[in-house]
Order: sequence, then C-alpha cells, then structure tokens
Amino acid sequence: MALTSWKQFRFFDVSQVRLPDGDGTVTLDQGNVSCVSAGPDRIYAGTPDGIIHSLDQSFKPSRTWQAHSSGSVSHIRQLPGTSHLLSIAEDLVHEPELKVWALDQLEKKTQQPRCLCTVSIQNGRKNFPVSAFAVTGDLAQLAVGFANGAVTVVRGDMIHDRGTKQRTVFESEEPITGLEFREANTVALYIATTARIAALAISGKGQGSPARTLDEHGCAVGCMTLDPDSREIIVARDDAVYTYGPQGRAASYAYEGTKKLVGISGDYVLIVSPPNTGALARSVPLRAFAQATEILNTSSFTILDTDLKFIAYSESLSAQVSSLFSIWGDIFLLTIDGKLYRYHEKTFQQKLEILYQRDLYMLAINLAQKYKVDAVQQNAISRKHGDYLYQKGDYDTAMQQYLSAIDNTEPSQVIRKYLDNQRIKNLIDYLEELHEHHKATSDHTTLLLNCYAKLKDVEKLEAFIKQPGDLRFDLDTAIIICRQAGYFDQAAFLARRHNEHGLV
Repeated sequence: MALTSWKQFRFFDVSQVRLPDGDGTVTLDQGNVSCVSAGPDRIYAGTPDGIIHSLDQSFKPSRTWQAHSSGSVSHIRQLPGTSHLLSIAEDLVHEPELKVWALDQLEKKTQQPRCLCTVSIQNGRKNFPVSAFAVTGDLAQLAVGFANGAVTVVRGDMIHDRGTKQRTVFESEEPITGLEFREANTVALYIATTARIAALAISGKGQGSPARTLDEHGCAVGCMTLDPDSREIIVARDDAVYTYGPQGRAASYAYEGTKKLVGISGDYVLIVSPPNTGALARSVPLRAFAQATEILNTSSFTILDTDLKFIAYSESLSAQVSSLFSIWGDIFLLTIDGKLYRYHEKTFQQKLEILYQRDLYMLAINLAQKYKVDAVQQNAISRKHGDYLYQKGDYDTAMQQYLSAIDNTEPSQVIRKYLDNQRIKNLIDYLEELHEHHKATSDHTTLLLNCYAKLKDVEKLEAFIKQPGDLRFDLDTAIIICRQAGYFDQAAFLARRHNEHGLV
C-alpha cells in the first residue's frame, strides 16, 4: 500500500530544545560532536577527540571522560537493560578501537566509568571506516561492518575481559550499510550493503553456511534497524519501506524518495529524508527559512503507524538531520548545526478529538483497541460513531454501533431516535439486545412486543417468548401485551410455562 493513500495527522507536538550554554556545557553541532546515542536515561555524545559526554535530562553533562586516547568516537551503544556502554573510535591509521564500559563501576581516582575491555577490530589490515555496528543482548558477540564490504564478528567474554576471537564472516564488493542481530531460538546477523540484504546464521541451525541473500536491493547507511517488539528488520529504500523476517521479505509500504535515517519508537517507524524527497515532503510546510540556500538543506521527517496505516506526523526542517533517537518518552531530532527538536506525542484523548473533527470514527475505534482502552471509552467512541451515521441517514449501520455500545449507553437516547423515525426493525434489534444483556425494563418489553404486533411478526414473537434459559423479560407485562394484541395462544403458553394461570 502506498503512503500517498494514508491519512495524515499531527499527533505530535514539536518544540526546539533550549540547550544550556556557558562553561561545562556541550555544543551538539557536527563540528563538536561525532556521534550521539540514547540510553534508557542518558544521552551519550562522542567527540572527534575521543571524549564521551553523558547528558542528563537537562542536557547538561553529568559525566565526561576521555574514552579513547586517539581517534574520533564514531559509534556509541548502551546495551538495553544493562549498565554496559560500548564505544568505537577510529582514526583510519590504526585498527578501530572498541571499549566496553561499566557505567555503574567508577574508578576510585578519576570517578569515571571503568573500562572492562579494549579490543582492536581487525579488517585484514585494511584501513576503511566502520560503517555499521551491532551487538547481541548478552554482549557475547558483536559485529562490525566496514566501508570495504567486510564484516568482522567478535566473540568472547568482554565483560570480564577473558579474551576474544575475531573472524571475517562476510565480504562484499559493496560497502556495508547496516547490521542487526535477530535473536530468537537461533541468532542471525542481518547484513545490508548498498546492493543487497542478506542473513547469516551465527548460532543454531545453519551456522557455518554462507550468508543467504534475502533481497537483491540494499539500502543506504542508517536505513536499516530492528523493531525490538516484532523482531523484524526494517529497511528504508528510495521506493518503499520494507520489513524482513526469518522467511525473507514480509510487508512493504510504497514511499517514494531518498531516505537518510530510519528508526523505531514504540509502535512508530521514523523516517528522515534529505532534500527533494517527493510529493509527501513537498506537501507539508517548512517551519522557517529565509534564504534559498536553506531550501537545499531541507530535510523531511515522517512518523508512521504501520499497523493502522496512517501518518502520525510529517514536517520539513530547514536543516539537515544528523541524528535520530528516542528517550524520556519523546522522539528527538538533532540537526548538523546543533539544533535539537523534541517530538512529544499527544494524549489519546487529544488524538480522539482530532479524529472526531474529521469524522474518522472507525480509525478512532481501531486506535482505542490498539491502545487497549477500557470498554467504557470504546463504547463512547462507538456511540459517537452511531450518532454521526444516524445524522447521515445510515440508520442500519448506526444501529450496529449503538448495539456495540449497549453496555454503556442510556437506552432511551437510542430508542427515541428510532421511534421518531418509525424505524421499527432497527428498534426491534436494539430492544432484543437489551433483553439479551438483561438491561430491559417492563417498558422495553412492552415496546418490543408492540413492535412485533405492529409488524405482525408471529415468528419473532414466539422465538422471543419461547427462548430457553433464564427469563429475560417481565412476565406479567408480556402476558398482558400478548392478550391485548390478540395473541392468546402465546399468552397461554407463557402462563403455563411459568405457572401463572391466574394471568390468563
């Protein structure tokens, strides 16, 4: 399905973060910061001179240390659920240096994180930049991809520094652009180059076999990621967004335009595109720019809900984006000139109001089900949907919505609508459902039996009074109405069945 057919909303509020300045602060522009990564409660910024800054929620450095004596910090990753931080520095003269840090263990003299392990990453003595990096959740294996098309896997106990082994597991004519471990019963390493997507069994069945090509088309650097919930690999290419699993390519969503970054935040797929990304980017207004040169630097940012197939947010930025990450419940974009933008998701109720304004009630119901909101809220949405359909004259479909919300709706509100319009068959459906839910009063029973009588629907009348199980209506009322309508046999049946012979 093409994104051009997806509905577009502004389900996020955006604001520029006011970064602190002065002594002891960190400037996040491309000249001062070489990489940025988010942990569970800290942002880590690496610098061209080997320093790592740990930034707290005020964006001030809570800790700064000289992580590498030479080279620029090109990659930082904190392992989820642990206090272990990995960093890679490279200078294109020596082999890239990887270090593992224990954030919860501080050196006594410096009060800086303790370095648990240092490893020089081998690439056949070829000095090429590190273009991709991935690590397993237990830190038993990590993979490093290079711009010359090689992938090195490092195995060992890096937490206790008990030695490691390295092996080149993949070689290609094209640069490595992405690496992701998919950990399930077996561990597979997904490899992206500029020309293909491949999967390599690292452990379990198939280990030792050559990499299996999943797609003859690759992606750019930064355009492959792992969805931690579904364990699917997400790849953003110029024509579409693709997902890959153990069986190969799965779902895809047509989205024309060059891609620069792809990320995952909760249920959302995040996409950053450089200038001239096509109709979707051109359809949204620029936030602000004054000079023509800024147009050439315009990036677009899009947040997709691929489950319900809508665009949760889309805008253009008058600067190129260098980093994309999620932390503290928000999404952040960092531009190359050091500006940081925060995207805060609107509340469920705010989203509902947006959907109501556009009469998108089915999407509102689907959203409520996805968020697992309680039955009262879901019924309120169904009732609003019913009111909308009723006003449009679609009485049958409106009744379906009222029936789905019957547990939390005042019956008189619905009954009055359908009585006024003489929609007797719809009214019968609603009254029968009230009895099924044991919510009917004697007045409801009277009205239902009168509706049967008006339509001369003896079959439905008998089905109602002869239904097995517990009595779902007021017996005295039913017998009296049957007699008044001339259905003496049915009145006699009720009296005999319930031993109320005095009522006949």
